[in-house]
Amino acid sequence: MLDAQDFTYKAFQDNREKTHSGFTEGQSGPLLLATHKETGEKYIVKHTYRYNAANEYAACWLGNKLGVLTPQASLPARETEFCCLYRIEKR
Repeated sequence: MLDAQDFTYKAFQDNREKTHSGFTEGQSGPLLLATHKETGEKYIVKHTYRYNAANEYAACWLGNKLGVLTPQASLPARETEFCCLYRIEKR
């Protein structure tokens, strides 16, 4: 698990919105970009809906076990500034 306090956060804006007419980010709600304070590693934070954490983590784990190219999903400790338990994905 990652320590959510080790990161700074800002709103995530997908560049494809600017370059692909009609592109939408999906149904995960507003996303955040987390940057690790020491390493600079970047993660996308999905925090709006409670089911995001379980669904995304399980999907990435299962995809990896099946040999499908999936992002690395991590579960950090709960952070009170977010709407729900969340998952962050290494960017």
